[in-house]
Formats: sequence, C-alpha cells, structure tokens
Amino acid sequence: AKVITVTPPTKVDAMFNARFTKMGDITDKKWSKNYSGNYIVKYKNADGLNQMVEYKADGNFVKSDVEMNVSNIPENLRTAIATQYPGAEFKSVHYMETGSLKPYYKTTVTVDGTDKNLLVSEDGTVTDAS
Repeated sequence: AKVITVTPPTKVDAMFNARFTKMGDITDKKWSKNYSGNYIVKYKNADGLNQMVEYKADGNFVKSDVEMNVSNIPENLRTAIATQYPGAEFKSVHYMETGSLKPYYKTTVTVDGTDKNLLVSEDGTVTDAS
C-alpha cells in the first residue's frame, strides 16, 4: 500500500506536541492517514526507537507503539516471561499505550520452536495472545 504523506489538522498536531513535548523537537515526523480516518505519525523518539502514535481527527489519542530493541528490554519484562516460559527467545517487543488502558508490552517470543504472541503488563502479568 502506498503511503501518502498528509498534514494533520491543527488540533491533532497540537495534541501530539502537548503529549510529547518532553522529548524535545522531533524533526522526522511523517504523518499519514489510515483507513478509518485516523492520523498516524511515525518518527524516531528520544531513545532512537521507532515510534508510532495515532489520533482521531478531533485530536483524541488512540494509541502509541514504540518498537523496542530486543537486546535492551526492561528486566521486569524479561523476568516475567522467563518465569512463565523458560528459555524463551525474544523476536520483537513493542511498548504500547492504548486509550485508557494501562501501558503494556506486546511481544513475540520463540518457545521450543513455536512463536507465541504475549501481552505483558508493567507489573509482570503475562497473557498469551497467540
């Protein structure tokens, strides 16, 4: 699918800037629009990680997704998964914020040759979403 760069409504850009100003100037913002009419911005965050944030046209936050480096994931996440799935190898990890839900990690691990999609809360609760 071809991605067409768009300019978000002023309200959407203002909401993004208000929420993420603590990161300093972001110079590589690329805005697009998805099939449901929401505005998506992709950029590298202050840690150099790919981040995507989605807003409704009225400026309401939908979700944020940070693609994390598997070699640098938080210890609480590593421990929670190792406890429930000993020997699991991380394939991908995303730090997610969605609406009013508490932030969580969405990860894919390989356990005994099988990929598992897991959701892990910040307090270490693991849910198999495969």
